[in-house]
Amino acid sequence: MRILILLLSLVLSVVGTAQNRSDQGTLSLSPQQGQTHDIALFEGDQLRWSVSAISPKKAEVGLMRLYDDQEQVLLEAQDFESRTFEFTAKKAGVITLWFQNLSNENVQYKATYSVTSTHKKVPTIAYRQQKDTTYGFAVKQWISHRKKDVVPVQEEGYYLNSTSNALVKGGKNRILIPVQLPEGTQEWYYSFTASRDKEQMENTLASFQLASQLSTYADNDQKLQQAISTLSPPPGANICDVYVMRSEAQAMRFKDKEEFSYHLPSSRENFKSGVVRVKDRRDAYIGIRNPDNLYGIHVGLSITALVLQEDRRLEEVQIPIIRAYKKGYIKK
Repeated sequence: MRILILLLSLVLSVVGTAQNRSDQGTLSLSPQQGQTHDIALFEGDQLRWSVSAISPKKAEVGLMRLYDDQEQVLLEAQDFESRTFEFTAKKAGVITLWFQNLSNENVQYKATYSVTSTHKKVPTIAYRQQKDTTYGFAVKQWISHRKKDVVPVQEEGYYLNSTSNALVKGGKNRILIPVQLPEGTQEWYYSFTASRDKEQMENTLASFQLASQLSTYADNDQKLQQAISTLSPPPGANICDVYVMRSEAQAMRFKDKEEFSYHLPSSRENFKSGVVRVKDRRDAYIGIRNPDNLYGIHVGLSITALVLQEDRRLEEVQIPIIRAYKKGYIKK
C-alpha cells in the first residue's frame, strides 16, 4: 500500500554533474509510520542507495520497498539495521522508495542515494491527480429498485348510433369514458379501431394486444417510442372523433353536447384506427363521437399505461473506497 507522505526533515544536497547526482537526508519515523520518496530515472540509469539507523543505532528498518510507476514492487527488504541496494532502470519513469518503521519506538534513519546516468539532462518530476477505487467488506443496506412496466388499464368495445338516430330517436352518438391511471403512471397510450362490423371490431380488439407489444421496451424510452411509431395500426374501416379531456367539467360539456376544450396533441378527428401517446400522468376522460348521419358504428378502445414501479430491498453491497493521490511522471 502506497501512502504519499513527503519525507519530513529530509535535507537534500545535490552534488556533481547531470550524469551523477546524489541526495541524502534524515528520516524520523514514529512507530508503524511510513514515508515515500520519488526519484526520476531515465532508461539505463543506475540507482544506488543505503539506509541505516541513527537513533537508536541498532534499530532495524522494518520494511523497505522500491515501486515502479505502475506500483509494482521491484525490490523489497525487511528487518535490517543497515543495507545498500542497487538498481538499473529498464525504462524511463518515476520510481518510489518506501520506508516503514515496524517497531514500537521512534527511529531516525540516514538515507543516501546516488544516480549514475549517461544522459546530460536531469529528469524533472511533475505530478498529476489520480483516483483509485477499491471495495471494502459487504454491508447490508436498503436499496431502491426502479423499473418501468407497461400495464393494461382497460379494454372495451362500444356501439355509437348515427347522428340522426341520436337526434330523432334518442340514441347516443357519443360516449364518455373515464381513464383512471395506476399510481406511478409516467404516460399512457390508447389504441383505437372503428368499424360498422361488430365482429371485425371485436377481433381487432382481441388480437392487437398493445401492452404485450410494448412491454419489451418499457425501460428504454427511445426504443419504446420507436416501437410505437413503427407499429402497424389496428385495422379500421370507419371514422370517429376521439377527444382526450383533462377536467371533469370539460368532459361533462362534451357529454351534454356543449362547447368544450380538449387536449389537442392526444386527440384525433376523423380517426379510423391507430395508437396515440398521451404525455400526462393525471387521470383523464376520453370522449368518442360518431359524426356519421346515417350509420351507427362499433368502436374498440384499449388503454395502456407506462408505470414507474419502485421497491426497497435489504441487500448486501460493497462500499467503494476512493483513494485520491498524486502520481509522479517525468516532465517533458
